[in-house]
Amino acid sequence: MEKLDLITSTYQERYTLIGEDGKPTNVVKEHQITTDSKVPKLGLMMVGLGGNNGTTVTAGILANKKHLKWETKRGEASANFYGSFTQCVTTKIGMRVGKDRDGNSIIQDVYAPIKSLLPMVDPTELVVGGWDISSLDMYQATKRAMVLEPDLIRQLKDDLSEIKPLPAVFNISYIASNQEDRADNVKEGTNRELVEQIREDIRKFKEANGLDKIVVLWTANTEKFYEKDIATIDELDKLIDSNASLPASVLYGVATLLEHCVYLNGSPQNTLHPAIIQLAVREGAAVAGSDFKSGQTKYKTCLLYTSPSPRDRQKSRMPSSACKKKKKKK
Repeated sequence: MEKLDLITSTYQERYTLIGEDGKPTNVVKEHQITTDSKVPKLGLMMVGLGGNNGTTVTAGILANKKHLKWETKRGEASANFYGSFTQCVTTKIGMRVGKDRDGNSIIQDVYAPIKSLLPMVDPTELVVGGWDISSLDMYQATKRAMVLEPDLIRQLKDDLSEIKPLPAVFNISYIASNQEDRADNVKEGTNRELVEQIREDIRKFKEANGLDKIVVLWTANTEKFYEKDIATIDELDKLIDSNASLPASVLYGVATLLEHCVYLNGSPQNTLHPAIIQLAVREGAAVAGSDFKSGQTKYKTCLLYTSPSPRDRQKSRMPSSACKKKKKKK
């Protein structure tokens, strides 16, 4: 159902609830889902803009927008959105009656591209900006990252050189010490002042580019876990106002939500405290994310943390003699 500038839909969630007595109860729960019918002009502000993820995303958007081709050691490559959920994936939308090769009636599944179901932003129209503790422009940062092919970087030199990161919030207590050497582009101030500076950055970026909405994406280094969960908004405010040592990601999250923007956390850190979730609900904004990892990378991480080390495996290996059955003494 479409009403004014909104598209609304009712979704029924069905599940079985098992009671304390062990008896099952079927539950139907209705959810009202609303989305804008107008596609917004969208800005993407990345924290860690000049890192491996930020440079790759930015160059990928530009390469697709320009329909570029470039040489690699395996031959010519061209820009595409392979692997993109919104741009490449299809989903089942229903069924229809069709015919098989012999003319018999059969039921066929019908699929449609995800991007055709709802009004969606064209990724090539994203306006990219953000923050980084290094002052290198995106061309120099992309070269430093050594992820993309030199021929592609060469073709994007002019576009990337125009993108310069804003000074970033930096707390060395929560990230790897090897990042300190490149930190020549950092903000200064108390926690509350830093939050206000980030808010001002978001407002200026939105106004300068004529944006309707902004998504802030944490793509910087993974931070050390904060010592405990921040339970309430009051507790969060006290920590900020007392200038307690807080992870930069928490300050970015607070500033983003106070500007009613979406905040996405791309690192496996405990940024989304209960207080951050409560703030998102209060401000009518959205937060999401716990890690960029998926697929084989996630699988390898699981193996890393669950498999014993070579030394442990050596210790746990039973000697061959232990496998032999011992003869019972007569």
